[in-house]
Amino acid sequence: MGLEVKNLSYAYEKDKLVLDNISLTLEDGKCVGIIGKNGVGKTTLMKCIISLLKANRDTIFLDGKDITLMKAKDRAKLISYVPQSISLPDVSTFDAVLLGRLPYMKLEASQHDLEISEKIIKDLELEELAFRNVNELSGGQRQKVAIARALAQEPSLLYLDEPTSNLDLKNQIDAIKIIRRVAHEQNKLAIMNIQDINIALSYLDIVVILKDSKVLFSGRPAELTEEILKEAFGVSISIIEDQGKRIAYLNEEV
Repeated sequence: MGLEVKNLSYAYEKDKLVLDNISLTLEDGKCVGIIGKNGVGKTTLMKCIISLLKANRDTIFLDGKDITLMKAKDRAKLISYVPQSISLPDVSTFDAVLLGRLPYMKLEASQHDLEISEKIIKDLELEELAFRNVNELSGGQRQKVAIARALAQEPSLLYLDEPTSNLDLKNQIDAIKIIRRVAHEQNKLAIMNIQDINIALSYLDIVVILKDSKVLFSGRPAELTEEILKEAFGVSISIIEDQGKRIAYLNEEV
C-alpha cells in the first residue's frame, strides 16, 4: 500500500506554520527523497510521519492505518529510523543488528530474531564484520550497520535523515544503492532527507520538494525541470543530459 499524508499542518509556535496543509501519497517499493532549502520543513514533516512530533489524527496513514493512534511498540514494527548522527552501542556488528529486533523480543532473542539478523547481515554483505566491534568500523561501514539494524525491524517504512552527509563519495553512492535495492526487492517505502540534487536525479524513484511549508513538486526525477529547481532554491540551475543521466549544475553567473 504505502504512505498517505492528508492535510497535515504543524507549528512549533502559534500562527507560525512549518507545514501548511501538506498532502502526499507515496507507494511501497519506492525510494523517495525529500529536498528543499534549509528551514522549509523537511525534518519536521518526517518527524511527524514517524511520530517524533505529534500530528493531528486522521492526517498520516501507513498501509491504511492511522499512525497517530498507534502504540509506540506497534509503530516500531512498521517504521524504522536511521538518524543523521549514528549512535551505536559498544557491541559486535551482529548484536547491533539484532537490536533492531527489540520490538519483537520478550525475555530474549528468539531463533527467528537470530535468523532475521543473519539474513540481513548477509544481504548487506557484512559477514566479514559480523563479530567486530561496531565502534572500530569506518564511517561507511557503520552507516551500513545502522541501515541493517533498521531493516531488522522488518518495517514497512524506512526513514533516513541525511544518510550521505558524513560519507565520502563512494560510500554515498553505495549507501543510496543499498537503500534503493532494499526498497525495490522487499517492497518497502524508503524515504530520506537529502541535499544532493544529483543523487536525487540519478538514484531515486520519487522526489518531493518543499517550499514555503508546502509541497512544490512530487514526482519522478525525470519530471523535474530547471524552472521548478529555480523556484525551490532561488538560484538558476541547469539540467543537462550526459550518458543517459540528467545532471544539475549551478549557473556561474548566479
